[in-house]
Amino acid sequence: MLFDEVGQARVNFDFAKIPFHLFEPSQQYVPLVFGIEDATGQPVGRKFFSSHSLIYKKYQFNRQGLGGVLVGKNYFGRMKPLHDWGLLILRLGTGGLMLPHGWSKLNRLIEGLGAAEGVKFYDWLGLGSTASLCLTVVGELVAPILVLIGWKSRWGAALMAITMGVAAFMVHWEDPLSDKEHALLFFFPALVLALMGPGKWSLDRK
Repeated sequence: MLFDEVGQARVNFDFAKIPFHLFEPSQQYVPLVFGIEDATGQPVGRKFFSSHSLIYKKYQFNRQGLGGVLVGKNYFGRMKPLHDWGLLILRLGTGGLMLPHGWSKLNRLIEGLGAAEGVKFYDWLGLGSTASLCLTVVGELVAPILVLIGWKSRWGAALMAITMGVAAFMVHWEDPLSDKEHALLFFFPALVLALMGPGKWSLDRK
């Protein structure tokens, strides 16, 4: 039983009293309360919404009680999930946006190898700057290509997630969130792709 009160007006809304002739048997509807009005058209109640409702058919209530019911078609409840399309968009977006970063790391590696002072980069786990930068090139250039084409894409996504995890949680650990968020914005989509796979539109599914 739902009650709503505005001034002296009280609306007693009992779902057990819903006039079922208002429902079409061939359609899915969701009961709603929306803009309850009295006979003169004045609002006498609050609005109750259903998160699954898109289109509303309006009936009026009166001060004596239930005079109608608002219903909405449950379109989203019957919509076919587009998981494969969602994963494709996630792959193309994440992998495509990562490639320029990987390309710049590759150029940095080439320049460092030809410089007298050598490669200057974060030394991960004592592997050395050159080895760490090589691994970063793999994680930011090779791995995104695998994700884009959908071949060994879960491995590629895992490499991307590890690379971005190192950047966020090790390289920038003591930095403010504003310095970590760039890496985190790649880390989480890559982690999702590593867990869920590439979807139907990929070479892995051929």
